[in-house]
Amino acid sequence: MIKDCIKDIMVKKYDNHKVYIHNMAGFDAIFLVKILADLGHVKPVIHHDKIIFIQFNMNGYVVQFKDSLQLLITSLKDLGKAFGVDTQKGLFPYKFVNEDNLDFVGSVPNINYFNDSLCRDEYLAYYDLFDNN
Repeated sequence: MIKDCIKDIMVKKYDNHKVYIHNMAGFDAIFLVKILADLGHVKPVIHHDKIIFIQFNMNGYVVQFKDSLQLLITSLKDLGKAFGVDTQKGLFPYKFVNEDNLDFVGSVPNINYFNDSLCRDEYLAYYDLFDNN
């Protein structure tokens, strides 16, 4: 799905456009670079051991992927609240996900796999939303 999306934006209409991904440097960049490298030429910019910018060339077109956290220095959850967005960002076990378990099916991972700022009550409320047998 991501490869198809990338192929769809690598056309003249989107040449030299910028795509912003919030907290790309903290999570998504490594997955994105692997996918982009299979499709075209990738030139990442690394700052303090994190990929904060990716220039991508394919079929003669260029698209830049940037980390919007560099511009909007707050969480996506707080940004959603600030802009009055109806659907808010949910919880996700970022420390749990790796290349070997992207298709994981099972109970909600332990609280240790979530963001350090997650309180126990928030975790338990989230946990109760799912069938954890």
